[in-house]
Amino acid sequence: MHGQARISRHLPTLPLTIPGGHGCAESSQWTVGKMVYKSKIDTWLVLVALGLPLGVLFGVAFGETLSTAEWFIVVAAIGAATLLPIWLMATTDYCFREDNLHIRSGPFNWTIPVSGIRRIERSRSLVSGPALSLDRLLIHYGKHDWILVSPKDKEGFLSEFESRRNAG
Repeated sequence: MHGQARISRHLPTLPLTIPGGHGCAESSQWTVGKMVYKSKIDTWLVLVALGLPLGVLFGVAFGETLSTAEWFIVVAAIGAATLLPIWLMATTDYCFREDNLHIRSGPFNWTIPVSGIRRIERSRSLVSGPALSLDRLLIHYGKHDWILVSPKDKEGFLSEFESRRNAG
């Protein structure tokens, strides 16, 4: 099986959906021949990402008497700690365009040639990556590189990958 990626097929069947109105980039060049898959988002992640900063703010509000300048610093830090996870949750997606898989998550972007993907397997790894759910796919590419993704529509994502790999 040299030169071809292996796909572990022990995944539940999900309906194929093609999200519209968003994508890996806002440029019109992305409108032709693209397939976009939004990240699945675990509820526990939303609760931790938004609850933790609010809990800290609550604790500071009732625990210490702070000056106006100190309050400004606390609120600014908590605001930043809240906005980054919101940005990640709003923008994490995986886009097939031409011969590449484009991965976007907030300020982070990756481009992986479909021909360079060696293997895709199911994972529940806790390692950080552009995957907002523990229901993940581990993509092995290049010589020793890997990345975790968590498309809502895993079957559609895998089918699109196979289709593009076989076309190339």
